[in-house]
Amino acid sequence: METVFRALGAPARRQLLDALLGRDGQTLGELVSQLEMTRFGVMKHLRVLEDANLVVTRRSGREKLHYLNPTRTEKSTTAGSPSTQSRG
Repeated sequence: METVFRALGAPARRQLLDALLGRDGQTLGELVSQLEMTRFGVMKHLRVLEDANLVVTRRSGREKLHYLNPTRTEKSTTAGSPSTQSRG
């Protein structure tokens, strides 16, 4: 869980997640065109998000598409909600 919080700690990574939330399945070039970051910067932040399992990639021909990991983002957003905590 610490990896997830570290990944979410940078505003640039949250911008990437917002971009993917707006339209899932984007290429690196598409993400770069939406953000005020270099290609290398976007690649670096995507790697951190992938390492935290927040983003997954799939190849489609020559393109590498980036997607939100719905399983991981679901777990991250409900981890602290009262409905997921046990009632004693």
